[in-house]
Amino acid sequence: VAQERDFPLLELLGVDLPGAVTVRRVDGTTPDAAAEESAGIRPLRFSLAGAQFKFSAVMELRGKPTIPRGGVGGEWIVKLPRELYPYVAENEFAMLTFAREVGIEVPECGLVEQSDLRSIVSGSGGNLGRAFYIKRFDRDRTRRIHIEDFNQIFRQHPADKYKRVSYGGILEFVWRTMGEGTTRDFVRRLVFSAGIGNGDMHLKNWSVIYRDRRTPELAPAYDYLSTITYIPDDKLALTLAGTREWSDVSETLLERFARKAGVPRDVVLEPAREMADLMREGWPKLKPDLDLPSRIAEAIDAHMRRVPLLQPR
Repeated sequence: VAQERDFPLLELLGVDLPGAVTVRRVDGTTPDAAAEESAGIRPLRFSLAGAQFKFSAVMELRGKPTIPRGGVGGEWIVKLPRELYPYVAENEFAMLTFAREVGIEVPECGLVEQSDLRSIVSGSGGNLGRAFYIKRFDRDRTRRIHIEDFNQIFRQHPADKYKRVSYGGILEFVWRTMGEGTTRDFVRRLVFSAGIGNGDMHLKNWSVIYRDRRTPELAPAYDYLSTITYIPDDKLALTLAGTREWSDVSETLLERFARKAGVPRDVVLEPAREMADLMREGWPKLKPDLDLPSRIAEAIDAHMRRVPLLQPR
């Protein structure tokens, strides 16, 4: 099904969309279910966006993730490794561990050997190392919790996730709709992403969650990855006060960032300084305990020295 043909795609995947939305046929049947069963076909019908090959999964009693029948109903996401990006699972796990250590809300996550995964499509990951799993924050046993990413919030198609909206646009929206506390949280996360060299924090990697079905909050952090370890000349995914260069990320830039978004200066600078201090002090202590190849850790060290905001004041 071509991605541009929305309704055939929703017909195929609509029973397990992210968040609390489902799309069903009027008669309640699933597409071609009878024909599939008679042919012995059991298609996986989950809807997960992104570049990595991933599955919705359930956790077995022995603590290992596996794919449920039909792919529907999982409370976990499993991402398989990619040959193009070695140790991407270890990278993401390490960055989310670091994020949790500096006070960012992160779902439960971990690493698993591919040999421990059951019901995974053969040939999907080869022998490329471990897989990464993370708890879905839009699922809670039988309850579905609604979420929407910022690409949806700004009414854009998925392919436009790097376009038209800046980090200042997100900041202004968060300040206007969710208040000071959430705005400070957004700034902390933005500084953290810049500090680890995450050039993939586009609009679909920021989400809002409605835990009580009404009140918007920033969803827990996800897809935190040090992309500069694979793309040395990578840049910020969206513009920050007119720039995408890591070497421009300073207090002066953040003052302009706050002013352009109409947010009080201290609401941006205070959490930014706080996060910079936590990262500068926490990374050397945490790094030896992370199962991270030395070349990735060294690339992050070099990157942090390039970001003015992270230097001692």
